[in-house]
This record gives sequence, C-alpha cells and structure tokens, in this order.
Amino acid sequence: MLDLTTTTLHYNLFDFQSAIVSWACKRGRAGIFADTGLGKTAMQVAWADQVVKHTQGRVLILAPLCVAQQTVKEAARIGVEVEYARSGNKTSSSIVITNYEMMDHFSASDFIGVVLDESSNRKAFLEKSEPP
Repeated sequence: MLDLTTTTLHYNLFDFQSAIVSWACKRGRAGIFADTGLGKTAMQVAWADQVVKHTQGRVLILAPLCVAQQTVKEAARIGVEVEYARSGNKTSSSIVITNYEMMDHFSASDFIGVVLDESSNRKAFLEKSEPP
C-alpha cells in the first residue's frame, strides 16, 4: 500500500481519475474496471508512476500489441515516461510496457509492480488452453 495522504497527483487527470488512482495506490492491489472512454490508460500509468516514486522500483505493463504504442503516447501526455521493450535485458526504464506475447522475455524479479492492460483477453486465452 502507498500512503498518498500527503501526495498530490500532478497529472493531467480529471478529479474522478485522480480519486481512482489514489484508491488503487492505497489498496496496493486493485482492478480498475472503468468503462470505455473513461481514461483507464492514463490511470494505470499514473498508478505505475506512483509505485515507482514511492518504492524506487520498476513497473511492467503488459498489454496487447496494438495498445502498447498508444500507451507510450498517452503516458507522455500526462508527463510520464514509459518505454516499449521486447526484452527485459534491453531496458533500464522505470516503467516498461510490452505485449503479452513477449512477457516470457522479462523477469518478474526485476519489477515491483505490474499492470495488466486489457486483461480480459488473457482470460479468453486461458479458457482456450484448458483441456476439455
């Protein structure tokens, strides 16, 4: 859990988004199940940035390939640097994003936090791989 009682979130977020990010940080582990168009990408990036600032650790964002570059751009819009990488040994950035298919090229021990973007597609993948 991150104590944000004395921290102001300095992002270009709406009040409801800041409240959700603060809530998620206080929970430590949280799911943001906001509807389409409510800014989940900005919220997850702000959460990742707060984890980095409060722990000095790194955060890995896992996302579908088509979303990764969009997330990098959205992060820059709110003033957070996110680097796209296909392998963990090629980056030392604090917040790294990769697509789900490349997650085997990263070591969980290198990261203090993880974001699962569009995680519902993982559920569909797991359901397909279950034996009949």
